[in-house]
Amino acid sequence: MCVTSLLNALGHGLKETRLTAMMGYIISLQPESFQRHFEIAGNIKSIHIENAEDDGRTDILIITDSQKIVIEAKTQSVNPVKQAKKYDADKIILLTPYTPSNKEESIKNVRYVTWNDVAEWLRVLQGRKDKVTKVFSSDMLQYLEEHGMIKTTDEEYEVYSRDINNDTINQFLKAHLYFCLYTEQKSIYRLKYFAPCFGQKITSIQCGFKPGISYIARIKDIVVVESKPDIIDGLKKHFTKKQIRGFSTVLEHRYRQREKRFMLIMDEPRLLFSPPIPKTNLMGGTGFLGRHYFTFDELFRARSEKIWE
Repeated sequence: MCVTSLLNALGHGLKETRLTAMMGYIISLQPESFQRHFEIAGNIKSIHIENAEDDGRTDILIITDSQKIVIEAKTQSVNPVKQAKKYDADKIILLTPYTPSNKEESIKNVRYVTWNDVAEWLRVLQGRKDKVTKVFSSDMLQYLEEHGMIKTTDEEYEVYSRDINNDTINQFLKAHLYFCLYTEQKSIYRLKYFAPCFGQKITSIQCGFKPGISYIARIKDIVVVESKPDIIDGLKKHFTKKQIRGFSTVLEHRYRQREKRFMLIMDEPRLLFSPPIPKTNLMGGTGFLGRHYFTFDELFRARSEKIWE
């Protein structure tokens, strides 16, 4: 075995226990940075790894002066929410490649975090003066990159993809818009194109459309919105008043919502892949997309082969 990092030296293969142990230690080195990046309230008093609970062991347990926080980590694209909800905690952070549905994302006191989110935090820590922090954050990044858990620093994703399996397809096709829940992570602003992955139900909603990725649109702007006035203000930069009035039917549901969201404003969608790229070539299984960011090279390869094995 070729040793390329401290975590790699501990044994062959990707191990969740190694990742959570290292992450727990790095949090102890930079607790305030972790709190800011992952929105943790209060001052961290203690950090526990593999803490025994009545219903099992928590990967990471963080005690602040106001909260008890459980972090459950998965290296596979699975949803650990049922397991984590068994624990007595004020807040649960689910660290997983799994992509939650809007309903799952709205579960109270539960937050889904990807390994790419963790990588962004680790890259911030690489710039710290503290040598110990630099060494361990760099080592964990190396381990995550070696095992394909995160995108490498020299690889730029160009395409943002999300599941569309309901009438929001009309927002995309007619208004050239897409809404997704807001997060503090800023990587979405680096993406240049949006490619919806249509689900099985789309054939009964929109005649002539098939499941998979077929259309793509250039992202012109990304605006954070929380109300109807926010949406209209964002649209004014790109559409006439008459055009905005014409969107009233497809945006009626969005106007009533009071959730903080990203609003993607795009050029006219273009048909790029016919037949569509099947979801099974993008990920194992047929559930929600396990990742949201792709390069064009990956999408072109996915027309005829699996890119996830």
